[in-house]
Amino acid sequence: MFTSTPSTEPPIVKYYTWELFPSAKAKGYLTLTLYVKHLIAVEAICDLSEFIASILLSTTITGDYKWCFGVGYNITEIRLAVSMIVKLWNYAMTILDDLLDFSETWTGADARYFDQIYLSSGKTIKFEDTAIYDK
Repeated sequence: MFTSTPSTEPPIVKYYTWELFPSAKAKGYLTLTLYVKHLIAVEAICDLSEFIASILLSTTITGDYKWCFGVGYNITEIRLAVSMIVKLWNYAMTILDDLLDFSETWTGADARYFDQIYLSSGKTIKFEDTAIYDK
């Protein structure tokens, strides 16, 4: 015979719940530098902003040994910015000066043709600034 409990009287069920909510916080900053003297200087920058990732593991066991499992996750926005700074050696004035004055041009084993050049001021080139993961 089948009987049911009226909806006005909720059944009393004993249960046990176990929840685990581990989370991790991460961020990153990576700089790569290529420096070739008298030619080029390049600096690449990858900036990963701070984000938090969490998972939820849950289980409920009732008094008559029935199990119910639950799994979930939560991730905040993950942003990545990639930029580059490029500097070149400035040869223009050295070459112009050399065309007008041949007295110190490649004279002997100790010739210092490139000693008077200097590194240009770098300009930042922003390649990407985007959200890798966004809710």
